[in-house]
Amino acid sequence: MTEKAAPVVVSGAVLGVFQEGAQEFGVASSAFTRGLDFTFERHPKWVAWKDFRVLAQRLREACGGMQELSFFGERIIDHAGPAVLAEFLALAVSPATLYRVSQDWGGPRLFPQLGASYLRMTGGRVRLGLTIPTHVADCVEYFYLNLGFNRALPSLLGLPRASVEMSLEERRASYLVSLPPNRTVRYRARRMLGVLMGEDDAHIRAVFDRLGEQNRALQTRVQETAEARAETMRSAAELERVFAATGDPLLVTDDRLRARKANPAACRILGMTEEEILDSDLGELFVGLDSTTIERVLEPGNVSEVRDMQVELKSASGLVPVSVRISHFTEDSSSEGLVVVIRDMRQVYRRAKLAAEAELMAARNTELEEALRQLRQANEAAERMRRELDHRVKNELAVCLALADQTVARSSTLDEFREKYSAKLVVMGRTHEHLASTDWDHIDLMHVLTSTLRTFDGVTLEGPQISFPPSAAALSLAVYELATNAAKYGALSSPHGAVAIEWTVEDGAVEIRWSESGGPEVVPPEKEGFGLGFVRTVIEHQLSGELKLNFAPSGVVFNMSIPMTG
Repeated sequence: MTEKAAPVVVSGAVLGVFQEGAQEFGVASSAFTRGLDFTFERHPKWVAWKDFRVLAQRLREACGGMQELSFFGERIIDHAGPAVLAEFLALAVSPATLYRVSQDWGGPRLFPQLGASYLRMTGGRVRLGLTIPTHVADCVEYFYLNLGFNRALPSLLGLPRASVEMSLEERRASYLVSLPPNRTVRYRARRMLGVLMGEDDAHIRAVFDRLGEQNRALQTRVQETAEARAETMRSAAELERVFAATGDPLLVTDDRLRARKANPAACRILGMTEEEILDSDLGELFVGLDSTTIERVLEPGNVSEVRDMQVELKSASGLVPVSVRISHFTEDSSSEGLVVVIRDMRQVYRRAKLAAEAELMAARNTELEEALRQLRQANEAAERMRRELDHRVKNELAVCLALADQTVARSSTLDEFREKYSAKLVVMGRTHEHLASTDWDHIDLMHVLTSTLRTFDGVTLEGPQISFPPSAAALSLAVYELATNAAKYGALSSPHGAVAIEWTVEDGAVEIRWSESGGPEVVPPEKEGFGLGFVRTVIEHQLSGELKLNFAPSGVVFNMSIPMTG
């Protein structure tokens, strides 16, 4: 069960501030205490925090704003006591003490449940803090009223107002107070003697003048000594922190090469405590540390250092390969030695080994990836070849059957059939031989035409280098059929006849023109025969092309348009 927080109360003595505010701003006291259970004349010993907030808000409204409320707080302090009180307070109390008393005694006495803090700072400043409990409502007016109080507080000592910087947070205010210069000790002591003796004695003044001069000189020397000591301590502490925090193991030796300091990293690599390391000779800690080299570094006036000397460290777990850097060290005229910086080479060697293994593994991975890539390509090529071969075999079987049917229909004897059919198979064989030489990748149009028409005279070929996919192999049979017809009935049947084959590439298709001349006069057939029908089947169905015929009297012309991609 959560304990209920105690109600926050304020001393009834603070109501005098609000009563004075009512009088100064011409507001009736009843207007200030309207709705409250008390009046300024008859008030309780303690006032609830919520009622205090109401009074603070009404005082702020009477003043005309927060800044005006802080100025009113200054005037409250100005009226707090007569000048005689300031005279006597100034003899024994400094401004800083007055603020401390105000926070340590005045605040808790009037606001017992509110937090108050005091911090003495350098440069004649103090930092004050006020905090309102979290279980009650905030009251910014309270903070601004205290701003005025803090500015005017030195007036109780007869001193000028303080410079105050206020920063606000929820339920908290912080005041950075720059104190006005206090009266000197000499002035305060002389005033105290004057008050006690009723007169200013010339002898006393002279004594205090000399004491003041001596005191100032002493204070200067004390201040200089304190500052020098503080600086030395700061430097020593900083060096100690750097020495302890350095990641590399460090050893400091005396002029006899015995360890007199070791940082935590050195203790870890040696597997020893600093107490166990201290007073150990370097020869007891390292193997291979050349004493001649060390003595050279220790020669008077030598400021050189030995860099990256490869030795072994005698750790508790065995010998450790390390690299050491040795420098001459002079602390003062009577103390010198060495600073030994140790670098553990195990990680260096391990990283080098891992780097070499990683490089080797990367090279092997590259080789493996290349082998896998080539294997994938070979598999893909084999798969393409298998599919192409399967397709080719089916097509070739279909072509062979068609050729057989066509040859049978145009042959009168078995010997004639055998001769014609064998010639066509030879043409197919030459085309497949050429296709195999390209690993079934493509066929060259010029090569196909040359090998197919090698037995025919009077044929000329002209055109660019063209490659077709393997599916265009049947073109050789169509060309052979046209050449056979030209030899029997067309231009090649005449001694002076000729066939010109020309081709160009237009819009992704090969335009082939077969043009006959010098033969007998051409008579258009009444219908397409078996040969022309076979040519049309190859061009338009197997090669997805287009065939156009022109039976001109001077010679037949065939225009074939074949896509370059199968």
